[in-house]
Amino acid sequence: MSPRQSSKTATPSTPGTSGVSHSLNTDDLRIILNEFRESNSKRKSLCECAIKFYGEKDTQIVKDFIRTTTIFKDAEHISDNDALIGLPAAEWWDGIYKKVNTWKEACELILKTFAPKKPNSELYFELFMGCQDNNMNTEEFICKKRAILAKLPPNRHDEETELDMIYEMLNINIRSKIARSDIISFDQLLEKASRVEALVREEKFKNSLPSY
Repeated sequence: MSPRQSSKTATPSTPGTSGVSHSLNTDDLRIILNEFRESNSKRKSLCECAIKFYGEKDTQIVKDFIRTTTIFKDAEHISDNDALIGLPAAEWWDGIYKKVNTWKEACELILKTFAPKKPNSELYFELFMGCQDNNMNTEEFICKKRAILAKLPPNRHDEETELDMIYEMLNINIRSKIARSDIISFDQLLEKASRVEALVREEKFKNSLPSY
């Protein structure tokens, strides 16, 4: 090589670029990133949600389904349109989903169809049907009764009135040791009832021991 000839430095080639060097500016990277996000979001669907709904007319199952799918939808940033198309519900949904425009409408329709609100008269009937038996602890019994009361219109009864309603349905073993006048809240009732039940279990255990 002649001293008068200038030497050229070879630019290392990146695999797959055939020796051509490319540089991406900030705008190019932003465009590529946005395209990736858009393509990735299109693949998300409620079909990937673990919970399914098979048309059970059970209020708790329906509410659990709506709650879980809503959380999944929000967490995965799934649009209303994609959520409606991929809703993992019963076959009835396939025939009507085109008439629904928003996720809120879909949830309301599912509730109306499979968990219609019971009339207050029926709720009161369920509330007063059945007293606490010897096999059910007080916490479980009160929880079930309060769940029925929660379905009534808001502020229908204050806590004192609800205590009056439920107290007389408690097992006689609880009422004989806890006077109604001694409790002013459900928390207090549950605390006292828990102590009574613990003493009853202790007494049964002692009585089961062999005597010498």
